[in-house]
Amino acid sequence: MKSKEYLNNLLEVYKSCFDIEENLKIDEYNFSAYGYFNSKAEKYVLVKEVNLWEVNNFEYIFFLEVEKLNEKDIDNIEFLIKNSIEKDYVRKGEKYPPKNHMTSYISIVFISSNEISENVKRKIEKFKFEKTYLFSIRGFLTTRFIGVDLIKNKIYYNKSSKEIISVFEKSLKI
Repeated sequence: MKSKEYLNNLLEVYKSCFDIEENLKIDEYNFSAYGYFNSKAEKYVLVKEVNLWEVNNFEYIFFLEVEKLNEKDIDNIEFLIKNSIEKDYVRKGEKYPPKNHMTSYISIVFISSNEISENVKRKIEKFKFEKTYLFSIRGFLTTRFIGVDLIKNKIYYNKSSKEIISVFEKSLKI
Protein backbone atom coordinates (compact mmCIF):
# COMPACT_ATOMS: atom_id res chain seq x y z
CA MET A 1 0.00 0.00 0.00
CA LYS A 2 1.26 3.48 -0.85
CA SER A 3 1.46 6.17 1.83
CA LYS A 4 -1.09 8.44 0.11
CA GLU A 5 -3.58 5.58 -0.10
CA TYR A 6 -3.11 4.74 3.58
CA LEU A 7 -3.38 8.40 4.58
CA ASN A 8 -6.62 8.76 2.61
CA ASN A 9 -8.04 5.66 4.36
CA LEU A 10 -7.22 7.22 7.74
CA LEU A 11 -8.59 10.62 6.82
CA GLU A 12 -11.90 9.06 5.74
CA VAL A 13 -12.24 7.59 9.24
CA TYR A 14 -11.18 10.78 11.01
CA LYS A 15 -13.35 13.13 8.90
CA SER A 16 -16.47 11.99 10.73
CA CYS A 17 -15.32 13.53 14.05
CA PHE A 18 -12.35 15.76 13.29
CA ASP A 19 -11.87 19.00 11.41
CA ILE A 20 -9.21 18.05 8.86
CA GLU A 21 -6.73 20.41 7.26
CA GLU A 22 -4.31 19.15 4.62
CA ASN A 23 -0.74 20.33 4.04
CA LEU A 24 0.10 22.06 7.32
CA LYS A 25 3.57 23.55 7.75
CA ILE A 26 5.08 23.94 11.23
CA ASP A 27 8.67 25.15 11.22
CA GLU A 28 10.49 23.02 8.63
CA TYR A 29 7.99 20.15 8.76
CA ASN A 30 5.25 19.76 6.18
CA PHE A 31 2.54 17.60 7.71
CA SER A 32 0.38 15.86 5.11
CA ALA A 33 -2.70 16.46 7.26
CA TYR A 34 -3.81 17.77 10.62
CA GLY A 35 -6.99 16.97 12.54
CA TYR A 36 -8.65 18.81 15.41
CA PHE A 37 -11.35 17.51 17.77
CA ASN A 38 -13.10 19.30 20.65
CA SER A 39 -15.58 17.79 23.09
CA LYS A 40 -17.47 19.90 25.61
CA ALA A 41 -19.52 18.63 28.55
CA GLU A 42 -21.40 20.76 31.04
CA LYS A 43 -23.96 20.57 33.82
CA TYR A 44 -26.40 23.38 34.48
CA VAL A 45 -29.48 24.09 36.60
CA LEU A 46 -32.74 24.96 34.82
CA VAL A 47 -31.14 27.38 32.34
CA LYS A 48 -27.78 27.26 30.58
CA GLU A 49 -26.68 30.50 32.23
CA VAL A 50 -26.55 28.76 35.64
CA ASN A 51 -23.60 26.52 34.89
CA LEU A 52 -22.46 24.10 37.61
CA TRP A 53 -19.42 22.84 35.73
CA GLU A 54 -17.92 22.57 32.27
CA VAL A 55 -15.04 20.54 30.84
CA ASN A 56 -13.36 20.63 27.45
CA ASN A 57 -11.35 17.83 25.87
CA PHE A 58 -9.18 18.26 22.80
CA GLU A 59 -7.25 16.09 20.38
CA TYR A 60 -4.75 17.29 17.81
CA ILE A 61 -3.52 14.70 15.32
CA PHE A 62 -0.67 15.31 12.88
CA PHE A 63 0.07 13.00 9.93
CA LEU A 64 3.62 13.00 8.58
CA GLU A 65 4.52 10.99 5.49
CA VAL A 66 8.22 10.12 5.29
CA GLU A 67 10.26 8.08 2.85
CA LYS A 68 12.23 6.40 5.63
CA LEU A 69 11.60 7.21 9.29
CA ASN A 70 14.81 7.72 11.25
CA GLU A 71 15.86 8.65 14.79
CA LYS A 72 16.54 12.25 13.78
CA ASP A 73 12.90 12.64 12.67
CA ILE A 74 11.72 11.36 16.06
CA ASP A 75 14.06 13.75 17.92
CA ASN A 76 13.04 16.71 15.76
CA ILE A 77 9.32 16.04 16.22
CA GLU A 78 9.84 15.66 19.98
CA PHE A 79 11.53 19.08 19.99
CA LEU A 80 8.70 20.49 17.85
CA ILE A 81 6.04 19.15 20.26
CA LYS A 82 7.75 20.57 23.34
CA ASN A 83 8.64 23.95 21.85
CA SER A 84 5.90 24.72 19.35
CA ILE A 85 2.89 22.40 19.15
CA GLU A 86 2.17 22.25 22.90
CA LYS A 87 2.57 26.01 23.25
CA ASP A 88 0.60 27.04 20.15
CA TYR A 89 -2.13 24.41 20.03
CA VAL A 90 -2.76 23.35 23.65
CA ARG A 91 -1.94 26.57 25.52
CA LYS A 92 -2.71 28.91 22.61
CA GLY A 93 0.39 30.96 23.47
CA GLU A 94 -0.67 31.49 27.10
CA LYS A 95 0.92 30.25 30.33
CA TYR A 96 -1.89 27.69 30.86
CA PRO A 97 -4.58 26.15 28.66
CA PRO A 98 -7.98 27.89 28.55
CA LYS A 99 -10.35 27.76 31.52
CA ASN A 100 -12.27 24.44 31.82
CA HIS A 101 -9.56 22.55 29.91
CA MET A 102 -9.50 18.93 31.08
CA THR A 103 -7.45 16.88 28.63
CA SER A 104 -5.49 17.34 25.45
CA TYR A 105 -3.97 14.65 23.28
CA ILE A 106 -1.29 15.35 20.73
CA SER A 107 -1.04 12.43 18.32
CA ILE A 108 1.78 12.15 15.80
CA VAL A 109 1.38 9.58 13.03
CA PHE A 110 4.51 8.76 11.01
CA ILE A 111 3.67 6.99 7.75
CA SER A 112 6.90 5.42 6.47
CA SER A 113 7.16 4.17 2.88
CA ASN A 114 10.19 2.08 3.87
CA GLU A 115 10.92 -0.30 6.70
CA ILE A 116 11.20 1.11 10.23
CA SER A 117 14.45 0.08 11.95
CA GLU A 118 14.61 -1.59 15.37
CA ASN A 119 16.16 1.54 16.94
CA VAL A 120 13.37 3.77 15.65
CA LYS A 121 10.76 1.20 16.71
CA ARG A 122 12.16 1.22 20.27
CA LYS A 123 12.25 5.01 20.30
CA ILE A 124 8.58 5.19 19.30
CA GLU A 125 7.53 2.61 21.89
CA LYS A 126 9.44 4.35 24.70
CA PHE A 127 8.33 7.88 23.82
CA LYS A 128 6.52 9.69 26.61
CA PHE A 129 5.64 13.34 26.99
CA GLU A 130 2.96 14.22 29.51
CA LYS A 131 2.29 17.48 31.22
CA THR A 132 -0.05 18.74 33.93
CA TYR A 133 -1.16 22.34 34.14
CA LEU A 134 -1.51 24.16 37.46
CA PHE A 135 -1.31 20.91 39.49
CA SER A 136 -3.94 19.35 37.18
CA ILE A 137 -6.47 22.09 37.97
CA ARG A 138 -6.19 23.19 34.33
CA GLY A 139 -5.97 19.60 33.10
CA PHE A 140 -3.24 17.57 31.48
CA LEU A 141 -1.60 16.68 28.17
CA THR A 142 -0.70 13.25 26.81
CA THR A 143 1.26 12.59 23.64
CA ARG A 144 0.69 9.63 21.34
CA PHE A 145 3.35 8.40 18.90
CA ILE A 146 2.45 6.01 16.09
CA GLY A 147 4.77 4.68 13.39
CA VAL A 148 3.27 2.91 10.38
CA ASP A 149 5.62 0.61 8.44
CA LEU A 150 3.99 0.13 5.02
CA ILE A 151 6.59 -2.44 3.90
CA LYS A 152 6.00 -4.87 6.78
CA ASN A 153 2.38 -3.75 7.31
CA LYS A 154 3.15 -3.18 11.00
CA ILE A 155 2.26 -0.43 13.41
CA TYR A 156 4.49 0.62 16.29
CA TYR A 157 3.18 2.84 19.05
CA ASN A 158 3.80 4.12 22.56
CA LYS A 159 1.76 3.14 25.61
CA SER A 160 -0.54 6.19 25.38
CA SER A 161 -1.63 5.19 21.86
CA LYS A 162 -2.97 1.77 22.80
CA GLU A 163 -6.62 2.85 23.01
CA ILE A 164 -6.73 4.25 19.45
CA ILE A 165 -4.48 1.81 17.61
CA SER A 166 -7.34 -0.30 16.19
CA VAL A 167 -8.22 2.55 13.79
CA PHE A 168 -4.74 2.38 12.29
CA GLU A 169 -4.75 -1.41 12.06
CA LYS A 170 -8.13 -1.46 10.29
CA SER A 171 -7.01 1.20 7.82
CA LEU A 172 -3.91 -0.85 7.04
CA LYS A 173 -6.00 -3.92 6.17
CA ILE A 174 -8.45 -2.13 3.84
